[in-house]
Amino acid sequence: MLKMLVPQERINWIKDNQRQFYWILNYISELKKSQLKKIRSDLSLVIHKLPTSIPSYLSNRERNVALVDYWLAKSFSEMTTAIQYCKEMESEWNKHTESDKLFSWLEGMDADKKRDCFWSFLKNRIPNEINDYHKFQSHEDLFIFFDHPIFTRDTKELYSKDARKIWNQRLRREKKPDEKQRSFVLSLKTISKLDKLSKKHHLTRAEIIELIINGEAEKETYIRERLSHRNLLLGLHEPTE
Repeated sequence: MLKMLVPQERINWIKDNQRQFYWILNYISELKKSQLKKIRSDLSLVIHKLPTSIPSYLSNRERNVALVDYWLAKSFSEMTTAIQYCKEMESEWNKHTESDKLFSWLEGMDADKKRDCFWSFLKNRIPNEINDYHKFQSHEDLFIFFDHPIFTRDTKELYSKDARKIWNQRLRREKKPDEKQRSFVLSLKTISKLDKLSKKHHLTRAEIIELIINGEAEKETYIRERLSHRNLLLGLHEPTE
């Protein structure tokens, strides 16, 4: 293997996590597709053997290092080329993980609750994409999910921003001591409309109702319209101010 030949500084970027293992496998596979002329033509065989070629007793960072070593040794005949590709892989990894900071709010206090909130949000927003996944048990699980190529940085930023907004709204409701639960009887038609608004804007039923009531309390747009229409039917004059 090339482990003893590749300078130590070229493998310092390799981490001790499962996420990077999956990322390296995907990176090698995608590199084979995009640079057929630069890499040995029989590399496809190497890619298929990668996981099984790593000794089973290796784990964590050692396994990730062995994965890179094996690929470099089997793919390039010149050490300078292998080192260059290792350097490029490091650069791509650093670029890829720049978006990790978008999810930093999910760490720290109440991390499990935050991830549960985010999971519920994703189930509503992208049910097809998340259908085959299990609920995030760790921050790394979340990263592995969003490492999928379908998620661009802009998409990650949008989902993180919207989910964080819902989480903050939940916190504000929990901190308000003057809130009391009330039950109202609504028609099935109204409930259907409420559910559509809830799904469209990714807000709870209570949040939708609260927004509408607060808006009416401030401007009385629909109340004034309703009263004006009723008075017109009854032949009443609107009170002058």
